[in-house]
Amino acid sequence: MIGLIGLILFFNFVPVYQITANAFKSADDYNGAGKYEGQGINIILPPRDWTLDSFRYFFTEGAAVRALLNTILISVFSVFFLEVLGATTGLVLAQYRVPFTNKVVAFMIGAMAIPIVMTMITTFRITRSLHALDTYQGAITALVAQSLPFVIFLFYGYYRTLPKEILEAAEMDGASFLQVALRLVLPMSGPIMSTVGILIFMNVWATCLIGLIILRKEQMYILSMVIQNMEIVLRWRIPVYYAAFVVMSLPMLAVAWWAQRYITTGMLAGAVKE
Repeated sequence: MIGLIGLILFFNFVPVYQITANAFKSADDYNGAGKYEGQGINIILPPRDWTLDSFRYFFTEGAAVRALLNTILISVFSVFFLEVLGATTGLVLAQYRVPFTNKVVAFMIGAMAIPIVMTMITTFRITRSLHALDTYQGAITALVAQSLPFVIFLFYGYYRTLPKEILEAAEMDGASFLQVALRLVLPMSGPIMSTVGILIFMNVWATCLIGLIILRKEQMYILSMVIQNMEIVLRWRIPVYYAAFVVMSLPMLAVAWWAQRYITTGMLAGAVKE
């Protein structure tokens, strides 16, 4: 057990330390100028002189600021639409008598098993036919369509645990579906909505495939695409890479820290039906 924990810590925390430490190094410090020049030891040592030069270069010399704004906009709206569509569809499937519910759920499970690379060409052609290439709505629509089966399945599992008697009593009192969803179900959906939000946000934030096939103009690039295109230009300024990875990771860490109290509850709530 101790060995397993040590292995997990090594493969998770050592890379985090290495990326963070090298992000605050100068190019000379990273390349080993001085005592450890040419030995390769410098990449695992802390910076000799902490500097923000790599972060400044990343934001001033490239399209990082625009890409960061693009990524935030696409991520936020994708999560919003997925939460709304997933919650309403999952609630209907779980709590209302819908024909072929089991077949619909089975279809969702099958859709989750399809690798995204198998849908790339079709996604590109559909987006092009809708004249939505290089647009926010094209990227958001593709991301929502890609993740929706998974989101619906999570909400469906969670809403199956809600007592039907509460919803039936509200309907008998004359409440509409929208009133039931907003006033009764929504206040009880904090754990699952937080779980879905963080999982989808992290997936959308780090995605690159959708951007590669839909967002081709430089002004529409997302953060992961900017980092990918830095490979040749910054070959001799490797610390800028590490700084870019730190910038890209910070929002995911912040969201994970904020929603951590909900994640376990949300993931386990739909596992067992009372």
